[in-house]
Formats: sequence, C-alpha cells, structure tokens
Amino acid sequence: MATKTSKTTKQTAETPQLSGRLTNAQREIIKLFTLDLTASEMKKLKKMLEVFLDEITQEQLDKYVESGKYTIGKKLANEHLRTPYV
Repeated sequence: MATKTSKTTKQTAETPQLSGRLTNAQREIIKLFTLDLTASEMKKLKKMLEVFLDEITQEQLDKYVESGKYTIGKKLANEHLRTPYV
C-alpha cells in the first residue's frame, strides 16, 4: 500500500506558505495581516470590504431577479399588505 509523503518547507514572514485549499481572496486577505494598520486605516479597510461585498451581493441578486427564477417578488408586488385599522 502506497503512503503519501508531504514536503516540508521552511516558512518565513516574507514568504508565507499558504494552503492550496485557500481561495484567491483568502490568500490576499492573509497578506493584509503583514500590514501594521492604524485604527483609522483599519476602519477604512473594513468599509472598503463592506462596499465591495455589498456590490457583489447586489450584482448576484440582480442576475437572479433577471433570470426569472425570482417569483415571490412578483406575488408580493400584487398583494395588498396594508394593516387593517378597525
């Protein structure tokens, strides 16, 4: 029975060894950990990531709605949802 052998390499701060299981986005974010950001810079970075993720989410939602698979919105658009006041 054959056994798997793994190569071990020396890791340094300048060239971190990243797992092949990480996505390209995860690898880029890990690179950010080498930066020593101020609180203000961290706030800006977090805001940039939020805006980026919001844009991606909106693009995906737009594609889904345009595909015609989104039917609950059409149903709700024609419903009368006002609360009856007695």
